[in-house]
Amino acid sequence: MDTDYTIGIIICICIVLYISIYVAYNSNHSISNYINSDTQWIRTQLDEQARSNQKCTVKRRESDIMKDVHIEIVDDSCEDGLPHTSNGNTIRMTESVWKNPGKDSTLVHERIHISQRRNPEKWTSFYKKYWNYDLPTSPPTSTPAYLIARQRGNPDTADTPWVCWNKRYWFFPLYTSLENPSIRNTETYVWDSFTGQVSEEPPKEWKSQFCTSSGECPVQWEHPHELSAEYITHSLASPAAFTLQKYIEI
Repeated sequence: MDTDYTIGIIICICIVLYISIYVAYNSNHSISNYINSDTQWIRTQLDEQARSNQKCTVKRRESDIMKDVHIEIVDDSCEDGLPHTSNGNTIRMTESVWKNPGKDSTLVHERIHISQRRNPEKWTSFYKKYWNYDLPTSPPTSTPAYLIARQRGNPDTADTPWVCWNKRYWFFPLYTSLENPSIRNTETYVWDSFTGQVSEEPPKEWKSQFCTSSGECPVQWEHPHELSAEYITHSLASPAAFTLQKYIEI
């Protein structure tokens, strides 16, 4: 009986220690510690894992020329150092981006995302009418599960993460690594909902609209929000870019 009692005590102690370590670990790696505002773009385990060691502490705030917009200077690790918006009034970037000579271009890009957040109906209507994009509230039930599980969340497209072009092609920015997911290490894949095929390249008819006559395509082609911001910031001369300049006022 004494031996059994001792073994029981040891097991109980081990269980208590395990729970204590588990709780401590998870409290230190909680998404609530990652950022203290909106986190709607963090939707999957890979999203959470990719941001588990990041901090988005606001070091200071700067003013912006756009009305009611402020710029938060955050930790270098925040979103892997990538500038982004967190709501319709806030642009976030690291100190190094703020001091970079290319800061002005970055701010133009992020101001487009602010406009998209503030005027969702205007942008969604344009995408649908002129670019043939739909931004549904959910993907089809036939969508391969791995595309959803591996999709990387993006603060600037958080309100409309699902993208369909030409009533057929669905775009998914995916983490390239399942073991060590990184926000910077992603590839965009296109799922053809008619044939079921998945490709790393957009369809030819998409390229004819969104790429230049010389074959230069946007870098961030995962979402029309990113396409728009890139077109306006860098003046890429594609048919889609010309249409954007004609019909959208910022």
